[in-house]
Amino acid sequence: MRWNWLLIPWWMTGHAMAQTDLPVTTDSSRYDGRLVVAPLIYYQPETSWAFGGGALYTLTDRLQPDNNPGLLKLLGVYTLENQVQSELGGDLYFEHNTWYLSFNFTYYRFPGLFFGIGNENPAENAESYTVSKPYGRINLVRDVGHHISAGFKTFYEYTRLVEIAEGGLLDTEDVSGETGGHNTGIGPWLVADTRNDIFYPTRGWKADLSAVWHDHLLGSDFEYTEVRMEFSAFHAVWKQQVLAWNLLADLHPGNPPFNRMAMMGGQFYMRGNFEGRLRDKHLLTTQMEYRVPVWRFIGVTGFGGIGEVGDALSSFTWSGLRYSYGAGLRLELMPGSNLKLRVDYGFGYDGDRGLYVQFNEAF
Repeated sequence: MRWNWLLIPWWMTGHAMAQTDLPVTTDSSRYDGRLVVAPLIYYQPETSWAFGGGALYTLTDRLQPDNNPGLLKLLGVYTLENQVQSELGGDLYFEHNTWYLSFNFTYYRFPGLFFGIGNENPAENAESYTVSKPYGRINLVRDVGHHISAGFKTFYEYTRLVEIAEGGLLDTEDVSGETGGHNTGIGPWLVADTRNDIFYPTRGWKADLSAVWHDHLLGSDFEYTEVRMEFSAFHAVWKQQVLAWNLLADLHPGNPPFNRMAMMGGQFYMRGNFEGRLRDKHLLTTQMEYRVPVWRFIGVTGFGGIGEVGDALSSFTWSGLRYSYGAGLRLELMPGSNLKLRVDYGFGYDGDRGLYVQFNEAF
């Protein structure tokens, strides 16, 4: 059994005990902002005790109230094993939602687990490694009409494996990316979006298509393309209850490093499966959720999904499908806002299970 403890004490402690929810005026003539600050402390075997904090800032434009609210987040963590994680990210909208900017800048020196590559990796294959990497992305699209936006994605990462298990797969096998290196990419991004709310849609759909090219010509040590196709739809059922479903194809033709292959599991797709236990060049998955508001700022959800990874689309079979299911709690972070704290517990393939705490819905 694997646990995702990373954000749990930060947001549960912050929400219940130490949250600072401050109205902030960034420009008296135009912008209003709200700031939530909370401490972080947690323990897990790979890290020992960890300490830090985080902040979430929402920004609204009073002169253009039809703009979606902007969101900025900041995170800093240090552990007794000299591991660090720092992150600055945001999602911003401009000019009546004509422009959408998404960015993230992160530095990690953190442990991971590698089980091998493929759709059949037993839990006893797990070996630990520690990776050090700065990572950054800037994605921008512009509305071109009829709910369609077009733009580009950029990607940069420099990875170093500072610790690996002696005699393990990363030490004895030829695994792409085992020596680290530069990974640079750029490519087109196309989005079609008819949702009625970006945080808690009750109707509409969203289609997201991108193809990020990684090549030596861009300074990358790896040559591959990440083609990502995702579709989500939302249906109002009764009294703000919502049936939501999601379909994802994450394809990596070429030679991607192992840490950037398509991975099943984690906090967004196939929750309950340990992220990276099953990884390969390609992932196909679909999931559904039923979301129910219960009382004031509290809601619940149930979810389930199926998926598979493989080195080629021709290798996918019905017998290779893996499953995910579980339930979750939703807490409204700010009165009058659909911004949620999401607490999910999921069950997955071969006894995997996990608890996840994060902002916003999984899709």
